[in-house]
Amino acid sequence: MTSIRKLLGLFMTITLVAFALPAFAAAPPTKQYGLDITSSPPPPYPQTGGGAVVQVPAGGGTVYWTISNQTASGGNSAIGSFVIKKAPGLKISNPVGPTGTVFDLATLAATGDLKVSGVGPLVPKQDSGMHQVTINFTLTPEDPCGGPSTVWPPYVVVTTGTFSSTTFAFTTNNGPPVLPTNQTTTFATGTCTMTITAPSSAAKNVAFSINVKLNGGSGGSVTLSSSDCILTAAGNPYAVTTAAAGTDIGGLSFSNDAGTTCHLTVNGSASGYGSQTVALLMYAGQLGCSDGPPANNYVSSLGSNDFTLDPYSDNTPWVGSGLTSGWGVRRGPNTDTNACVKLNCTIALNDLTKTITAICDKSVSPPQHASFEYLVLWPAVSPDDNGWTEKHTQLSYLTANPTPVYDPSCKPAPDGTGGCDYIVGLACAKNDNTVGSAAMPTIPNKPPYDAASAPQSQYQSDGLNPPQKKALACVAQQGWTAVNGLVQYWTIFIDQSDFGGRLP
Repeated sequence: MTSIRKLLGLFMTITLVAFALPAFAAAPPTKQYGLDITSSPPPPYPQTGGGAVVQVPAGGGTVYWTISNQTASGGNSAIGSFVIKKAPGLKISNPVGPTGTVFDLATLAATGDLKVSGVGPLVPKQDSGMHQVTINFTLTPEDPCGGPSTVWPPYVVVTTGTFSSTTFAFTTNNGPPVLPTNQTTTFATGTCTMTITAPSSAAKNVAFSINVKLNGGSGGSVTLSSSDCILTAAGNPYAVTTAAAGTDIGGLSFSNDAGTTCHLTVNGSASGYGSQTVALLMYAGQLGCSDGPPANNYVSSLGSNDFTLDPYSDNTPWVGSGLTSGWGVRRGPNTDTNACVKLNCTIALNDLTKTITAICDKSVSPPQHASFEYLVLWPAVSPDDNGWTEKHTQLSYLTANPTPVYDPSCKPAPDGTGGCDYIVGLACAKNDNTVGSAAMPTIPNKPPYDAASAPQSQYQSDGLNPPQKKALACVAQQGWTAVNGLVQYWTIFIDQSDFGGRLP
């Protein structure tokens, strides 16, 4: 009985010891393979390509793919085939391998998977025989704007025999010693570009359009925004989907005042097309060429629907109207045969300096050689001691300063010495805004227009006898009316250039 109790005690001790033993991690897979991707043929086994990530050219290129058997030893551990599955956004083509390698091109065409057999067999490291095989193929991004970065082991299946169910697990342990290998491909920056066709200007609250063309790739989305102005089409940013062939994006507008430079950014970075910014100079409004109805060639300081200051008026409704000042403008037909295109224009009257400036953006297609007729109702002034002779209206055109500069030390009116942005205005040859250059006077070869007076070159006579050079702006009418002891002048100009007018 004593012996039985001792045996039972020994059995229980062994049992307790067995349960007290620490747990061990699962043994690593016995069948393992290595993968080394290089941009050129790798060195002989067991060397590797060095581990550098392979960057493929943007449009695709050749990669070298080395599969090695990293199993230590053991029967039924030879690699006979493998599959490289299609990775997102990539295409495999033109596979090449050692003699005897079999590529399933039908499957490649149907699914994008490259099935490779007839290799090796590749035997474990401690066995004698062939341990690795290198194939190469063309790897191409499906979107030439830029291919993805891909880590490949999840897309590789390595098997014994010919695509058997016995698979190998990936390992980077190819030692001893362990040498660096690479399993990643990336692509150089894509060749996709963006071409933007946009106007150089816009009118406040007037819709305009741009054309965005995505060159290369399959198109995508772009986002429109402005960092310094209010884009009033559909908020800021304004998302638009475009096509590779080019898309007109219309209905855009800025609500900023004339003289502001608005920057419009078109961002296609999310689709691989980068980002571009264009600048548009803001103008006050637009002028066409039609007298109507409805007219699109008229605007005034009172708006487009108030014709009190219409220079085409048959009478003078502005006289005695009670207006302290103001202006109206009509655009006539082009002075050449080019079709009329609406122009962005800004007209500004400064009551303090008694100057008016008119600037239009003519950088449109076809080019616009426009003619304009302006009525300016000047602020009332004190009567001159010698009548109205001192109120000989001055003109400016084609000056280096977009807004003409009046220099008090320079006397442009009839005895002027020249060199001024303004010069005494000549009377028009015709009071008609529809006859082109026939309305413009010839510049006389006398002060202040002659060479001796040294005016700016655009104002100087050609010196011929008789002179041939014509002015680009002129005075068609001028009048005045008494207002409470003051005199209020009004002037009608015809202009065929960016223009400035001044009442001395």
